[in-house]
Amino acid sequence: MAAARQPPLPIIAMRRKSGRLLLYHFGRLLLLAVCLAACTAISAGDQQWLVTPDRAGNQVTVESADRTALLDIYSESGIGRASVRWVAGSYPAHILLRLHLRGLEELRVAYAETVITLSIPSSGEFAVHQYQTTAGPTPQQPQRIASDSPYWMKTTIVGQTVGTQNPIPLTDGWIEVELPQHFLQGRYTEFAVQWIDFYR
Repeated sequence: MAAARQPPLPIIAMRRKSGRLLLYHFGRLLLLAVCLAACTAISAGDQQWLVTPDRAGNQVTVESADRTALLDIYSESGIGRASVRWVAGSYPAHILLRLHLRGLEELRVAYAETVITLSIPSSGEFAVHQYQTTAGPTPQQPQRIASDSPYWMKTTIVGQTVGTQNPIPLTDGWIEVELPQHFLQGRYTEFAVQWIDFYR
């Protein structure tokens, strides 16, 4: 009985190349599916937003009122991050982050090449410290932000009286942070936000 003929080497090479190509495209499709599953499209009035939290225990909801976008952030562990993108509709005049956390020892907002870090110490007198730096291969040293700077993020404790005594850790309400005028005046459309309630 004659032995079965083997396919020429060029055909074997083509099959291997085709198999690698299929595996490559399958990997890309799988990655795309994971990204789409993590992203959440949200309608708020006439605005469209795309929100991507980093894990299941972190949630971001969006509402719109009087040209103000209200982003409520909930975090089971108190630590997390999310990517937020304005997709369509009227560009908001204000963007407020309402962080439903007991503290905020670090908040980081990054857009384009700008990084703003905000900190509310959990001990001592109540204070809000903010610093601005640039991202990239040669980041600058953080610069303290003054309250009259376009990079300043107005910060308010809502639902709890703030006096001489530090209200942190909060027993009620939330921490409200308004994105800076520099972001709004530049009409930037996306940013990343990262939060830590208390350092461990």
